[in-house]
Amino acid sequence: MTDRPSSRLREIELPPEIAKQLQAAFELPQSPTTLKEWVTITSAVAEEIGLTVSMDTLCTTERSRHQATIDGDTHHFHCVLDALVVPFLHETDEPIQIRSESPVSETVIEIRAGRDTLTFEPADTVMSFGAATDLDAPDSDEFDLSLAHKRFCPYANAFPTKAEYKEWAAQTDAVTTAFPIEVGYQLARYVPESDLPMST
Repeated sequence: MTDRPSSRLREIELPPEIAKQLQAAFELPQSPTTLKEWVTITSAVAEEIGLTVSMDTLCTTERSRHQATIDGDTHHFHCVLDALVVPFLHETDEPIQIRSESPVSETVIEIRAGRDTLTFEPADTVMSFGAATDLDAPDSDEFDLSLAHKRFCPYANAFPTKAEYKEWAAQTDAVTTAFPIEVGYQLARYVPESDLPMST
């Protein structure tokens, strides 16, 4: 993992319909055209409201398909992206154990992620990325992180194959795309490296 995440993410373009929904989901001032722009713009919004990325601001829950185990303690997340962010928030020399289940087949994806290392099984694992389409206007002008989580998190999942992602995407009420899990790792890695506070 030697590429700079900002360089790689700049090359991942977002389909216009997904960019439009991400803008609405996160109440962004403009529509992002690449994954790098999505991080940069959402980070700027977070900076304006004083929100910083930490274990406390990740989208956690009591039980879920997405887990990260740190020093024997298992944390559950609403989306696989937040689980992938954990290695970059936790000071440890050992890779973090991440486990995610496909929403289609319940196949378990096993990931070991450190600050500069990534291994995973199955070998063809992909990650979905997108946002809901049935977005209501917020009740106030203030940014609502829980609303952003609701609009985004259900659509960030891991799948053992691209074919399984397509099966799920055809049935979900969202606009999504998929990329290799390595790209999801680079996206998670770029959050703290962007030097802008952000929560996914």
